[in-house]
Amino acid sequence: MTKLLVLGASEFQIPLLKQARKMGINTCVLDYNENAPGIKYADEYRQCSLKDIPTAVKIAYEYKPNGVTAGMVDVAVCTCARICKELGLPGLSVAVAERSTDKFKMIEAFKANNVPHPQYIYFSKNTFSKEKINLKYPLIVKPIDMAGSRGIELVNSEDELATAVNKSIMASDKGEIIIEEYMVGPEVSVELFVEGYKPYVLQITDKLTSGAPHFMEIGHSQPSSLSNQIKDSIARVACSAVEALGLNNCVAHAEIIITEEGPKMVEIGARMGGDGIQQQLIELSTGINLQEIVIKLAMGEQVSCPHSTIKQASAIRFIPSREGTVVDVEAPEILDKCIKMVNLLCNPGERVSNAKDNSGRLGYVIAQADSASEAIMACEDTIKKVKIVLE
Repeated sequence: MTKLLVLGASEFQIPLLKQARKMGINTCVLDYNENAPGIKYADEYRQCSLKDIPTAVKIAYEYKPNGVTAGMVDVAVCTCARICKELGLPGLSVAVAERSTDKFKMIEAFKANNVPHPQYIYFSKNTFSKEKINLKYPLIVKPIDMAGSRGIELVNSEDELATAVNKSIMASDKGEIIIEEYMVGPEVSVELFVEGYKPYVLQITDKLTSGAPHFMEIGHSQPSSLSNQIKDSIARVACSAVEALGLNNCVAHAEIIITEEGPKMVEIGARMGGDGIQQQLIELSTGINLQEIVIKLAMGEQVSCPHSTIKQASAIRFIPSREGTVVDVEAPEILDKCIKMVNLLCNPGERVSNAKDNSGRLGYVIAQADSASEAIMACEDTIKKVKIVLE
């Protein structure tokens, strides 16, 4: 029996687990949350923090998988690499995995390889000093080891700096941060396939964020509406970032801001994009099944760069969380043929808080259409009909 160890059982890991089942592969999923939604789609479940590498390795030895994958979970990338090293399975090296998850090591690699990036300064909790800041305000403060917009703070003046730094350091497991220049411009993500060490761009995604102060992602659409000239420059920067980190035989998800000086890297992950980007939107806009590709790569199969089989558009829009107790939830009847999914993530009686990062969501809607604008409109019209009552 072919076995796959999947690290993480969150909402957007479900397509990966479903795909493995379609391929006749036995899956064991690791997650600290015993109520994680993906668990019911796996054959086996082990409770384990994705940051607890020794326990994850022990479980892997017991399960004896043919492959291991982090799917779209950034925090699991290093754990995945350690398991692969211990068990002699295909995967990224530990050094490459660390460069793709540690934001300081990542931006240092960008600097060393002339990949466009923001100006930055590194601090640990014991070395921070206002006097060392030589960047112009506003600034972005972020932990080097978090994902999903956790711990990111916008600082408009020196008066706000100490508080923001303290919050960001507290959010970091390592107590380390980088302070960057605040880049202004449209934000996109780039979904890539890396064959050997050669990167290929599969799709460029337009991103909608909440802006300051937390920069939560509230929607995505494909393909990008930017000009071909700008998209070409975005692709070059994203591919140079892949090469700078030494990524190989994997998929990757790059985040880029188009500044007045041109596209600059925010960061890049050696994993599928989250928020349904590479799980659903890619397949809806290109016909490429990345779940199948990721599973085959985890098993050590030789995979060539996939090509689009359709040319459609897709979009996702999220419903940000707000403070209160959920009293009633009701999804609308789907009449729009563009709508592919309406998923509400809250239940009556549940206490919810104001959204501060990408985990603060009450639900989402996914659509497919002939153009990105049509798909976005279908999502937004459907969200207006969603009933979520809080008190």
